[in-house]
This record gives sequence, C-alpha cells and structure tokens, in this order.
Amino acid sequence: MGGVQLCTFEYIELLKNAGFNIILFPVQYTTNLFLKLKIKAGIEIYTKFEFKKIAKSLIIKIKEGNVRYVALNQVDYLNLASYIKNEFNDKVKIILLSHGNESGDFLHKIVRRGEVKFLIRFRDIFRLGALIYTESKVFINYIDLVVSLSETEFQINNWLGAKSSIFIPRTFNPSFVEWKPDIAKIGFLGTLNHKPNLDGILTLCNELKKTNYQNIQVIILGQPEKEGYEIQEKFSFVKYLGYLDETQLRTEVSTWSFFLNPVFWYSRGASTKLAQGVNWGIPVISTIQGNRGYSWSKGEILTAKSPSDMAHLIIKYLQSRDELEILKDNVRLVATHGPDLAGLGIKIKDILSL
Repeated sequence: MGGVQLCTFEYIELLKNAGFNIILFPVQYTTNLFLKLKIKAGIEIYTKFEFKKIAKSLIIKIKEGNVRYVALNQVDYLNLASYIKNEFNDKVKIILLSHGNESGDFLHKIVRRGEVKFLIRFRDIFRLGALIYTESKVFINYIDLVVSLSETEFQINNWLGAKSSIFIPRTFNPSFVEWKPDIAKIGFLGTLNHKPNLDGILTLCNELKKTNYQNIQVIILGQPEKEGYEIQEKFSFVKYLGYLDETQLRTEVSTWSFFLNPVFWYSRGASTKLAQGVNWGIPVISTIQGNRGYSWSKGEILTAKSPSDMAHLIIKYLQSRDELEILKDNVRLVATHGPDLAGLGIKIKDILSL
C-alpha cells in the first residue's frame, strides 16, 4: 500500500472515530482532450478532473442523503469546493483532508533540478504562483476545515488563509519483525521516481561513499526498476531488490541493521516511510524533516542533522550490536506510544462542534 492509500485509510478511520457515517464517492481523471493536453504541457492548475460534471452527480448525492459534511481527499479536488458552496452555502461544510499542497513539492522540483530553457522556467514559475493562488483562494472562500498531515503544513495553510485548520499526526500500527540483523546491512523502501525519495537516497549514498567504510551494504526496495538499477550501478555497495511481497518483505527487513529515512527537505505531507520502519520495530535513522507529521510520548528515533551526519551516525552504530539493540528498543517504545485514532477523532468532532 502506497503513501496516498495509507493516508486515505487513516483519514477514513479518523472520520469514523469522529462519528461520521462514511459514503465514498469515487471520481475518475478527466478524459477531456483539452485538459489532458494542459496536463501534458505542464500548465495544469488543479484541473485533473472535470469538476462541473462531477459536481452534478455529487450534488444529487448530497441532496438524496441529506449530507451535511463533504470531505475532499487530497488538494487535487480543491476546485470542486466552489460548486458545492455555490449550491448549498453553509448548509454543507467542506473538510479538506490534505496530503500536502501541490505547491510544496512543485517548488522543490523546479528549484532543485538545475538549469532549464527560459520558456520552461517561465512556465513553471507561473504555474507555481497559480498553484499557491488557487490554494489560498479556495481555502479562504470555500473550505471550512483544513486537516494537515504535518505541523509545517498546518502553519503554511494558516498563512494561505485557512478559516479553520488542525494538525492530525500520523499514527503507528506496530507489527514487529523478528529482528536478526546482518550488522553490515541497511535498507531503504520508497517510491524511486518521487524526487524527495530519489534525491534523499542518492545524497546519502554519496555521503557513505565519502567515508570509505568498506563493510556496508545498502538494500533498496521500491519501484520503478529503472531508477533502482541505476542507483545499484552507480554505487558498488548498493543492491536493488525491486518489489517484494509481504512475506518476503518482512523476512528481508528483519535482517536490516537500520531502516533509512533520508529526507533532507520539507516536501508535501508527511513521510509515510517513517511509520513503516517504526511499525516493524527495527532501528530507524531519520531527520528533522523526515520526522514531520509524527508525535510520540516515549522512546526516541535516531535523528541526523544533515546527510553527512546521517552517514557518520550509521557507521558509528554499525560497529556496536549493543547500541543497535538500544536503538531498536527505543523505536519499539515510539511505536507503542503514538497517538490513537479514537483520540484524534474526538479532536475533529470538537472542532466541527458535532
């Protein structure tokens, strides 16, 4: 299950715990040729769906079910909010279940990619401004509550003009593996064509290479294969294993001395990878940026200040099985002392005055 699916599942459970009866309303990406051309041309501004057509069906559903609350799952559906409000005004409240604003990732994508042609740079700067403008306009005029996945985006959404907002931390669902580590083996699991993931693991591998530490193997799991094999080819200590089923995955992860969360800047949403490592109950090394969107009352996660610091901390702890045991025990404390959906559901219920 990917990050979007995991967050969606948690949001559904959260709303159930807030007392909502959930009615799912699936939608399809646009088949409109003009809109598809805009997407391909890189000038799409929250227009991946035919909202006018979707709104007609949704409005009927709202009236038939006497629905009082509509939850939009992801900012991709922002432009649906105006149709709902124009039809129902404040009789229907709109909740945005944010997985992170598009502008948050797009900013890093266009700034960190290096030099490009003038027209492409102009197009992308225009699109970035249009994304931020749209986010702010819809938050101010049509959204009654913005639910954010991280403290960082909670503040950004307030700055954008959210009328009401709340930060809901990610939850943990411990399923500890039987940890039998290969002291030299560390691992990474993630979507490899997602720029923060790809840049993160490449940056860390470069730092590990600089240390000249010989006794180390970095296992990489994830898709697409193209990026995975390219990383393996670039670094002699990397082994790419691609996709594993659940049984194979748990067996492989149980041999890792570290679960890697090399997140080195603030991108959209929260790092779903962190929860996965914590749930398995093995030593995790992360960053301040990688820890965003989480809270816990007991235990610690080893947190690096920079890519270089992460590389040196890994090497330091790989030389002591006893120290790794302490890290593992701390991660398991974190896993069992995070927030629960029942308590978070009450927070949602209170803020909406249900």
